[in-house]
Amino acid sequence: MKLFDLFNYFVGVENCDITGIEFDCNKVDNGNVFIALRGSKHDGHDFVEKAYRNGAIVAVVEQKVECEILQIVVQNTRIELAKLSKKFYGNACDKVPVIAITGTNGKTTTSHILATILGENGYNPCVIGTNGAIFSGKTIDCCLTTPDPPQLHKIIEDAVNDGATHIIMEASAHALALDKLYGINFSVGAFTNFSQDHLDYFGNMSTYYRAKSKLKTASSEFVLNADDDKVMAISGENDTTFGVGARADMKLSDLICCEFGSTFSLCYNGEIRSVVSSLVGKFNAYNVACAVAIATKLGVEFSSACDSVSKLKRVDGRFNIYNLNKRKVVIDFAHTEDGLENLLINARLLTDKKIVLVFGCGGNRDKSKREKMGIVASKLSDLIVLTSDNPRYENPIGIITEIENGIKHERFDQYYIEIDRKSAIKLAYSLTNEGDVLIIAGKGAEKFQEINGIKYAFSDEDVLMSVVAESEND
Repeated sequence: MKLFDLFNYFVGVENCDITGIEFDCNKVDNGNVFIALRGSKHDGHDFVEKAYRNGAIVAVVEQKVECEILQIVVQNTRIELAKLSKKFYGNACDKVPVIAITGTNGKTTTSHILATILGENGYNPCVIGTNGAIFSGKTIDCCLTTPDPPQLHKIIEDAVNDGATHIIMEASAHALALDKLYGINFSVGAFTNFSQDHLDYFGNMSTYYRAKSKLKTASSEFVLNADDDKVMAISGENDTTFGVGARADMKLSDLICCEFGSTFSLCYNGEIRSVVSSLVGKFNAYNVACAVAIATKLGVEFSSACDSVSKLKRVDGRFNIYNLNKRKVVIDFAHTEDGLENLLINARLLTDKKIVLVFGCGGNRDKSKREKMGIVASKLSDLIVLTSDNPRYENPIGIITEIENGIKHERFDQYYIEIDRKSAIKLAYSLTNEGDVLIIAGKGAEKFQEINGIKYAFSDEDVLMSVVAESEND
């Protein structure tokens, strides 16, 4: 793309080629536009000179700096990053319906259910979220739940060029707060639920809630959880609601859950349909209802949407059940108080014996939820192994101590501490007997463990399988 195509015409400036959009000075390449973002720790304006030396030919700034590079002054560089990324990648997000799902829990599962529904009804959806960007049989790693604008819009362009008919994406509170999604007009937005998370960044629940709520104004149609009062606070006349309560437009009833999944009824506009899902638990029934509601907004017939749900066998890292040596193991991404509670309640469906839980909490994240998760774990499991999650730059034992405070609050003494996550999984498995359930929570399908800024290869599933193989050879 030419400079004049990306920006307005500049008199006396060469109309050179723009090779990319970048906001990290260390990743700048020849011909890039550098966007100077102000962050909580660093100010991109301090790195314009370095970006210039690395090959940037234009800098987008909020105030001019001492540097020979061509500078374009704007009011908000974060908004400009989103706008320029969209334009550089051909405004691809305007060419197909884009659906965004926000909420504290359930975003990944709901997006994959919706993708299955659309796929079963003749469409070719692309899913972008925690498990990566998935389209046309390919999976692209995304470092964030919602990628930064340059990566996000490149993925959308690639997907559309590959024949994607819909883009389904998880909209994180951070992405909404930082205007990463600015300029995308969502055909349908959805709000799954609201509970505590990310207070390390947002500071309080009100600020966190306002960030989530921004999706409403960016969406032509909206779907909300009728049973969540905070979610319903932003409901409008033309929205579709789902839930078990009387105010739900799409009403869920007759829920029966077992280890093989769940069955329930959905009623919408006077029509009742039976739904069969391989996903376990009431919380997943809510996710199904949300996905079906979105699908109807997109023109899929209600009956067909309900029938399509059975085609989804699992979502990686979300209540994945493994039958191993007459034990059941569940791997799940649950990393909030609410998520862990839902996980443990539904794990009780799998056994009348004991539940062994191994989990930790992420470092440099919301510390206030750690003690609360310890309390939930103590109330709903029989034995706990505390370990590392992604400690990042925190001392793992410090994180564990804060979780342990919640366990001690409940006077629960059936727990162990093992900092090394692989050793913790091995220990937890050794503490199970036939008929027991082992739950490995917090990381789900992640393929890494982040320690002191380095992402080491790590998979809970791979570790579990190696532990089981070792036990069988003993």
